[in-house]
Amino acid sequence: MGPILLFSAAALWGLIGPLSKLIFAGGMLPLETAFWRGSFAGLAFFIHWLFNRHPLPCSLKQITAIVLFGLFGVALLEGSFVYAVSYGGAALASVLLYSAPIWVNIAGVLFFKESIPLKQRLSLSLAFSGVLGICLWGGNADFSAPALVWGLLSGLSYASFYISGKVFFRHTHPVVVYMIAFPVASLAILSVILITSPSSVSETVSHLVSLKAETITASLLMGLVCTYLPYLLYGAGLKLVETSRAAIMTMVEPVVSVAIAAVMWGELFSVQGYLFAALVIIGVAMA
Repeated sequence: MGPILLFSAAALWGLIGPLSKLIFAGGMLPLETAFWRGSFAGLAFFIHWLFNRHPLPCSLKQITAIVLFGLFGVALLEGSFVYAVSYGGAALASVLLYSAPIWVNIAGVLFFKESIPLKQRLSLSLAFSGVLGICLWGGNADFSAPALVWGLLSGLSYASFYISGKVFFRHTHPVVVYMIAFPVASLAILSVILITSPSSVSETVSHLVSLKAETITASLLMGLVCTYLPYLLYGAGLKLVETSRAAIMTMVEPVVSVAIAAVMWGELFSVQGYLFAALVIIGVAMA
């Protein structure tokens, strides 16, 4: 059951890049997109908690850890990923996000004493070789320095999400962790928006709430379908599958995003790029 939950979460996450491009086309900026995504997801997790009343963290240490997770594991991930999409397109951003399993597997060995069998090491090698190959010889995606930097930063932040989640979910229900972490992330992102905006605070806030209805609707879908639901599935799946194996399984996400980006915006890879994408799929299937 664990792999099914993880694959389902990854497929829904694969919609984030394409949805981001639709939102950008509606006039929303990358950080604004990340803000609304986190806000809608946080609200959904709070409503979920109201119906289930899972125990809340009872120590200052637990709360502090979840707040830090919200800043570095959620806010940094959401912000860097939407910038990666903005600079390099949905396909490239989704692929670069998946440098994460390398760091997850290293951390799994160092911190969780997880042994990585030969088959899993081979699957990771194939999957990451595919990711690296797409980055270097992918096709007509925009391989600019900002796209690569933001994409790899999102991968590093994504790795912290797996590692931290494995620790938190032993003692705190995933819904409670996300209910706290996502609002913290949105507040952090909002602070950055207000500080960096050349406009006044009132003008910036006015822009945030005066976007087109279809753009806000797309953001709502991103918050619910691409964030709330897959994180629920992921939290349940991570309880059943070791960290390093889970990280490899969710590498199916960029395949979904690449396929949608190719159909909707013509973000095509070269023949070599698709061969490397096949390596990713083979590696995931072996995990």
